[in-house]
Amino acid sequence: MTDQTSATPTCAKCGDAPAGLGGILCPDCLAAIAARRLDA
Repeated sequence: MTDQTSATPTCAKCGDAPAGLGGILCPDCLAAIAARRLDA
């Protein structure tokens, strides 16, 4: 397994998927947060 921590940061929320656009959360978590915000 190669070390890709600097190239692809992992999601701060799930800690599993590679972080997306913001570099903090993966697209899945971002979508979940956005959906929850629209719901509330």
